[in-house]
Amino acid sequence: MRAAYAELESLIQGLANYRLHATQSAQMFDLAMKAYEQSFSCREEFCTAALKAVEDICKVMPPYAPLVNSINRFCLLLEGKEEAIRPVCEAWSREDTAERMRSIACRLIAGRKNVCTFTFSQTVSSCLSRCKALGLDFSVIVTESGPNKDGLDTVRLLSKQGIPCRATLDADMRKAADEADIALFGCEAVLPNGSVIGKVGQSTMAYWCHRRSVPVYIYAGCEKLLPGPLQCVSNLIREVSIPAGSISACYFDVTPARYISGVITENGIISPEASSHFTSKRVSGYLLSCISR
Repeated sequence: MRAAYAELESLIQGLANYRLHATQSAQMFDLAMKAYEQSFSCREEFCTAALKAVEDICKVMPPYAPLVNSINRFCLLLEGKEEAIRPVCEAWSREDTAERMRSIACRLIAGRKNVCTFTFSQTVSSCLSRCKALGLDFSVIVTESGPNKDGLDTVRLLSKQGIPCRATLDADMRKAADEADIALFGCEAVLPNGSVIGKVGQSTMAYWCHRRSVPVYIYAGCEKLLPGPLQCVSNLIREVSIPAGSISACYFDVTPARYISGVITENGIISPEASSHFTSKRVSGYLLSCISR
């Protein structure tokens, strides 16, 4: 039993220390629970233990929509309600999803001179690299984003692809917005009311872009959309200790829907306010109670 639970412990530890990417954590959860299930001979015992594991995860879980959606599907499966939980977008394969989103972003960026992005997002960086490969000519402005200066990773990655890219201080977001023609940000979750959870400071960057009439697009995909009852996922934003010093801060913040021009998904660009209509409406009561607490 201990060996089977080890994968869950690894997931919980990774979440507690913010070492896991949102999509990666969802994949880890699916694999861990399949391994965990095989160690039980009694279905009822597994269900009880699995729900306890979900509660343990929720105690340390960052506001990652892919993980929340995976846990929701799993809890509904245990409750015998899985037939009604598939989002519209799940008919597409992961590769189809990525290519459809990249094509949409390329059309938005075409003809733009300066693209502004925030900190580091693997999916956004891959999208911009694809746009360059398709012959689009643009430069990128990115915030350096303390305390880990993740934005510098964006500069290094995009520069290798031949994309002119420079970092600016987080404190200089206003100037970055002045120079931008379009903003493309990643996110952790799109909340049902259309607001977006992203890396801390992203809301400020979106505010300055909005003030400068620079369109702000969130590169999300349907896995980042949350159904109506899960507005409470914003409760998962909590203060943590910053490893580099004796200070506490939040790693995430919430960007209001009014600053966002559209959310890019594999189904097209949707308005923030309409996002909850593109995902499952059924939510596990057990998961909801765990997150609410």
